[in-house]
This record gives sequence, C-alpha cells and structure tokens, in this order.
Amino acid sequence: MPSTRCTERQYRADAPSTTAPAPQLNGSPRGAASLTAQDGIRQFLDIGTGLPTRENVHQIAQRISPDSRVVYVDNDPVVLAQVYTLLTSRSEGRTDYIDADLKQPARILEQAAKTLDFDQPVALVLAAVLHFVEDEEAYRAVCELVDALPSGSRLVLSHLTEDVSPEAIRAVRRTYTERGFTFVLRSNRDLERFFTEAGLVLEEPGVVPVHRWRPDGAAPSPEQADPAHLATFDAIEMIPFHDINDVTDADINIYAATGRKA
Repeated sequence: MPSTRCTERQYRADAPSTTAPAPQLNGSPRGAASLTAQDGIRQFLDIGTGLPTRENVHQIAQRISPDSRVVYVDNDPVVLAQVYTLLTSRSEGRTDYIDADLKQPARILEQAAKTLDFDQPVALVLAAVLHFVEDEEAYRAVCELVDALPSGSRLVLSHLTEDVSPEAIRAVRRTYTERGFTFVLRSNRDLERFFTEAGLVLEEPGVVPVHRWRPDGAAPSPEQADPAHLATFDAIEMIPFHDINDVTDADINIYAATGRKA
C-alpha cells in the first residue's frame, strides 16, 4: 500500500481546494477511542495506524483508564521509523506495534494476542485504510478480525467515498489507479455491509460523513502551538494541528461509523 506521507502529498496535489484529510481520517477514531474507553473498553487494535499525531489512541485511552492496552498495526516504513512515538505507554498500561498488512488478519491476531486479552472486549480501529483493499478481500479481513473478538467489542471505521464531495476524491482515485494501486471508494451501503457481514450492530447515528459522527465534542481538539513555530512547517507537518471540529460539508468525502458485537 502507498505510504502515509505519499498519500497525504498526493491528496493535496489532486485536491488542493479540499481541507487536509488528516482531520477527516483521524478525528472520528480519536473521538471513538474516547467514547469506547468511557464505555469501559480497555483494549484497542488500531490497524492502518498512519503517522503519529498529537493525540494518538493510547494517549486518549490511557488518560481515561491508565491500564489500557493498545496495539498499532501498519506496514509503512515511514510509520515504523517513528514508532517510538506510539510506544510511550503509561506504566499501568501497554502499547505495541506490529509490522503487518490488513490483508494478513491471522498474523495480526497472533501477534496482537501477546499484548491483548481476546477474552475481554477490544475496540478494532480501521481508520481510512480499507479503501486500499479490494472488495472481497476487505470484507473477508474484517469478518476474520471481528470473529476473533469477544462480545462487547467494537468496530470503529472510517472510509473514503464519492457519495459526498465527489470531484476531488475521484481525481485522487484516478491518480492511484493509474499508478497501479488499489483505491476503492465505497458507498454508504457498502460500508454498512462491513457491519452486517461481521454480525455487528451498527450504532447511532449510522454511517455518516465524519464530521457529523457524534458532533458533540467527542473528538478532542489538537494542542495549539506557537504561531511563529507553525509558520516554519510545511503542509504535511501541519497535519497534527488540524481540528476536525472546523471541517465543513464542502471539505468532506469520508464516512465514519461504529458497531458493537452482541
């Protein structure tokens, strides 16, 4: 799959009028991590982690419950080079990193079991990663991952779509497919299928544009830096300082949803 940094730069090149995707891609999982931790979930499996931000899943979860355990999964060498940022767990909890692809669910589960207790609920986070996987392989991987999770677990999902603000994202898709990459834009109904085929109960408000998923302040605002310091950053370096709470309808081409395993 393309690297995270490559993805961000290509998105900007093809969709310069669109807000940086990072708030769209990461804001919902951050808010969902907060909500699931408040609901009592203490374990998180974050696949397709991407570059570290100011508010990573383990920081949010361990702020609510210091004994939370988080396993990050990615196969991007750029992410691997910064993995130390993701392994700064509180002493009561634990974090780990697995160098693996979403299309290897059995390997992910085997390695994650060294940190996570699969007899206890787990939040499975798939933030803006499934569009790099073809249909049947994507649905199979999600089902296999969810099958291994116990009752009370959650799926947190965000995904690019052409249902809303289609022109910019179609240009991005064209660029990736012309270079030989898989890039699947899925509809609202396609995303609902991830939940129904995995036997999950889709939670309110359903599959919605990411900034409308629980617009109740669930997504934490990023830490603010000194303006003079920010002025020295390029567009990629500015990503962690964007705030999903500032996104408008015109900026959005990604859905978010959560589901619970009965």
